[in-house]
Amino acid sequence: MFKFFKAQEKPIKNYEDFWDWFRTNENSFFEVLKKDGNVERDFTNKIFPKLSQLRDGFFFLAGMIDNRVAELVLTVDGVVKHIPFIEDLVQKAPNLDNWNFTALKPALDIENVKINIGGYEFNSQNLSFYPIESNLCPDEIDIVIAHEDLTDDNKSVITNGIGLYLDCF
Repeated sequence: MFKFFKAQEKPIKNYEDFWDWFRTNENSFFEVLKKDGNVERDFTNKIFPKLSQLRDGFFFLAGMIDNRVAELVLTVDGVVKHIPFIEDLVQKAPNLDNWNFTALKPALDIENVKINIGGYEFNSQNLSFYPIESNLCPDEIDIVIAHEDLTDDNKSVITNGIGLYLDCF
């Protein structure tokens, strides 16, 4: 007898469902991260829909801490109202030998943050900012962030790099 359709996966309804599903897939996820496999296809495209079933606004970062432990950082990308939910999710994480689960991105020292994108480096030495002040709206905060290599030709790359740099905080 041939199977034409894959068995439908159970929907993720709560944190326990998510961690049960993750536990089932943890070995393949670990191998993909460890061997620099097709992370987008074999990890990102599988975990993101499951997190989205729990709550919109959950995101993640993943990588190897060393050659035997992978880390999954669950984050809310600055949406403060989601912080308690992501903390609860991580608190309910299983204890897995090859995994470390972290709620929210850890704070970084600005002097140690360097990001390279598209041949450009983003760090505290080549980024600056200045305020735009308005007498009509004196309480409004409006700043411009500048990169020393910004041109019309690289504006898209520089803008993305600045966004990623700021996201590290």
